[in-house]
Parts: sequence; structure tokens; C-alpha cells
Amino acid sequence: MKAKLTLAKESITAWMGGSRPKPIAECSSDEIALVSALFREQYETWHDYWKDYPSFDVARIFWNRARHDAHATMRNLK
Repeated sequence: MKAKLTLAKESITAWMGGSRPKPIAECSSDEIALVSALFREQYETWHDYWKDYPSFDVARIFWNRARHDAHATMRNLK
């Protein structure tokens, strides 16, 4: 069963340093769902603006940003 994560956009925390995220295999299902949602949002925003898909390098930047922001958000919820 997939976990349902409900966070308002205002409660998302940008990673500004500090602890780094654990490997994805060690993350909770809520954190993985948040990473996915943040990544998709950035990916879709890129596509809506440029009418094209981002390169692999840009997508990797989006993924890393989503991983770190999700980690910072979940860290602040504890």
C-alpha cells in the first residue's frame, strides 16, 4: 500500500545545508513520494515553459534538488 503524503506547498523546506539525505533505499515511503512529487513539478514546469523535455543533466539537477528538499522537509517534521 502506498503512503499518502499531504503537505501544503508552504510547508516544503528548501535544503540550505546541514545533513545530507540518506540513500534512497533507506528513505521512508513518504519521503520517496515527496521526492517524486517535487521532481515531477520541476520537470513539468520546464516542459510547460520550453515545450521540450529537459536534458539528462538538467533532469539530474532537478532530481538532486528534489532529494535534498524532501530530506530537509522530512527532517523538519520530526
